[in-house]
Amino acid sequence: MKLILKNGMSVLYKNGMSLTGLNIDSIVAESKEDRADLRMLLMGALKVDEDGCHQLGRGFGSNALATNPDVSNGSRALGNEASKVKLSELLTNCALDTKIEVINALSAVVNIDGHFDAKCAAREKLSLLIQKL
Repeated sequence: MKLILKNGMSVLYKNGMSLTGLNIDSIVAESKEDRADLRMLLMGALKVDEDGCHQLGRGFGSNALATNPDVSNGSRALGNEASKVKLSELLTNCALDTKIEVINALSAVVNIDGHFDAKCAAREKLSLLIQKL
């Protein structure tokens, strides 16, 4: 699997390699093994953040979603049907690190104790995002 950096350089990804500090623009996964490595890399990024979903840029906590599934992240509501389409459109041209941040935030919502509808909506969005990759 090849990582294309924002400065135009390419780096060969090796399993377990740290991506910290790399300014990744895109990833080229040509073989089945590369695609499997990419899936493992993305699944490894799925973790619960004890501070909530601050990665989406608005600094709201997990308890906000537990209380109200339609809580807003700026101009994008997180709990309604229209937001699923908007999220996929928004992430189409985003850099990989932004997509991973969104995956982290959605996975945090999926793993919190709280409102079932919010967790279902986050799970659907997470699935759509991973399928688009």
